[in-house]
Amino acid sequence: CRRWPGPRLRTMIPPKTIRTERLVLRQLTLDDAEAIFETYAQDTDVTWFLTWRPHRTIGETRDFLQSCLDAWRE
Repeated sequence: CRRWPGPRLRTMIPPKTIRTERLVLRQLTLDDAEAIFETYAQDTDVTWFLTWRPHRTIGETRDFLQSCLDAWRE
């Protein structure tokens, strides 16, 4: 495997928010827990193909979000 002859590449820093006419993408916050829990985290049809089981409480969703946020910071 050859190394790229140009300057060393730096780590890409993604934008905090990406906006289009119909979509806003941003990092999750703990304030999103209720909406996530109510709309899909507890739905067995939605979570069927995911790696985690449906959440039974909003606390499970908050814990999941916190672990995602912790991993994002690493």
